[in-house]
Amino acid sequence: MFFIYGVFVLFSLLLCSFLFTKPKLLTLTSIFFSIVQLNWFVRYMDAPVVLNKLVFIFIGILFVRLFSDYFLKGIPKLGIIIRNYIQQYFFLTLLTIATCLYNTESVFLGLYELRYFFISIILLLGIYKYFWNELSIELFNIVIIWVALFQIPFSVIQYVVAEGGDARTLDSVAGSFSGYPELVSSQVVALGLLLINKMLLKKDLLNINSYILSILIVFPLLISKSRSATIYIVLIALFVLIYVMFQKKDIKSFIIRPFQMGFLSVIFGSLFYIMFWKDTYDLSVQFNPDYVFEYYMREAKDYSAYVQGVDTVMGRGLAISKSFTMITNSFSTTFFGYGGGVASGADAINMYGPLFQEYGELSGLGRNQYSKMMIELGMLGVFIVIFFLLRIKNQLSRIRNNKIQIKATYMTVLVSLLFMSFYSLTIGTFYYGFILSLLIATLQKEQKSCFFNKKNINKSR
Repeated sequence: MFFIYGVFVLFSLLLCSFLFTKPKLLTLTSIFFSIVQLNWFVRYMDAPVVLNKLVFIFIGILFVRLFSDYFLKGIPKLGIIIRNYIQQYFFLTLLTIATCLYNTESVFLGLYELRYFFISIILLLGIYKYFWNELSIELFNIVIIWVALFQIPFSVIQYVVAEGGDARTLDSVAGSFSGYPELVSSQVVALGLLLINKMLLKKDLLNINSYILSILIVFPLLISKSRSATIYIVLIALFVLIYVMFQKKDIKSFIIRPFQMGFLSVIFGSLFYIMFWKDTYDLSVQFNPDYVFEYYMREAKDYSAYVQGVDTVMGRGLAISKSFTMITNSFSTTFFGYGGGVASGADAINMYGPLFQEYGELSGLGRNQYSKMMIELGMLGVFIVIFFLLRIKNQLSRIRNNKIQIKATYMTVLVSLLFMSFYSLTIGTFYYGFILSLLIATLQKEQKSCFFNKKNINKSR
């Protein structure tokens, strides 16, 4: 056993050393394991826990490589879009430390909860430095579509292993991600990009009919049997419809686009109904406004429900409402919250915030991005995120090439972020950490390319 362990350690060191000398491959490996998270194998197939930590190892190596390339050789002047993105997380970090110290909470736990923010910045710098020549808004759209298509084989295998999804929870069909919400985010973002490129630019990504691709992308959500996924598909499709209609501003768009989207909605609705709504749920109850309100505002369950295996967390709407009510108890908590990590549970480091509960009246308080951000960092934390995302949006006006596609892409990702933040954690996940880093690097490349082209034109004159 000792010999096998020694061989494994030696192989790991050689692999890490090799990747350190190949920064492009190292960056791709880090991205790959941020998408293929292997937690499903650890959770359901008793695979070694170290599999779930591989991404942190590769990210750490990438950080060391970037440190040697960026800082030891002189700090480069980063573009304004990248600077805005990094400043956002810098201020969130300062706010986390300040709130933890003020409320006498664990600074370590607060910073640990920002780990995905740090990972996003490392991926951003790696992508920007080592893939500058390859970056384009077209590539960004294609990558996001491929990530969504990549979920199909994973989801099918998980569906079969989980006996049609009935043997375990929703997370038993989570694609390549560790949890189901990231799968929903992946498919919703990809669907939005597919539809907005098709309806606004008349462009079929991957040179395949976008409507056929959209059905393939929705397929993993169909076999997951999630009711909420249906809502977010409708919301992103509705956003695309409204955005395209107001961008086109012609009679044809106001007549044909709603017809196209209505036809697509009928197809999606029929698929969801046939696949699981018909046999699983009573539609007269599920679409009853009183039931929907009760579902999203349901109270958390106590210990007796917990031991019976019942879902104990409060509804998503109640989590946001309760977080807002709790922070408005005083001036300081309204603006600064109760401290970073107070509503978080970190099994990896065996630390849990005082407001984190697996059962009881506060169970699920930090279950989505809005409630977690408010209770931990207050309205100031929410303001910082919104301010810098809108500030980056304003920077898009400086871009001239592919302006329509760039703006549509950014707005699709931004709106999906707003929608999905009600459903689950977003900027605190690997998936959004990756797509935001790729998007910001792409936008910066597009802006700088525009600047260089303008400079060359001026020189030629």
